[in-house]
Amino acid sequence: MTDLEGILAAQFAVYQLLLALTAQERQAILAGDIQALEEIVAQKEAQVAVLAALEARRTEAVNAWAGQLGVPAGSRGQPDSPLALTDLLPYLDAATAARLHCLRQDILASVADLQRQSQGVRLLVETALARANAVRAFLLGLACEQPGYTAAGRRAEVAVDGLMLDRNL
Repeated sequence: MTDLEGILAAQFAVYQLLLALTAQERQAILAGDIQALEEIVAQKEAQVAVLAALEARRTEAVNAWAGQLGVPAGSRGQPDSPLALTDLLPYLDAATAARLHCLRQDILASVADLQRQSQGVRLLVETALARANAVRAFLLGLACEQPGYTAAGRRAEVAVDGLMLDRNL
């Protein structure tokens, strides 16, 4: 296994860990376990930092291989673009290219899964916040004095826009 393969394998492992942590994050949100959620988010942040370091190492390895193999500068024929792994594949032996291609595909599939799971977690959080805001507005409406009947028994003007329940009516 080459250094680049090791880096890609490590990236894949981090993405798999992030997938597992995102599933735990979802469960913590559903259970309302704030302490577990804080711990999971901290673990995810640490893994994102690991991923950033691995990405920097991957870029260095791709550039080093490109120099050794005589790969032209620029990705996909554009001189200002950084080299990508796919730019190296045509210059490698078939077995190494196949292994790197498989690792790349596995990483891309993991990233897509992570994006889907993260979208689901985001929607859960948004729904929970909307519910919490609705309950808060309802409770504030109960706690605030709103005009109903006056002392003389005549009905006062009541703005009922958006009121679901007026305890004074």
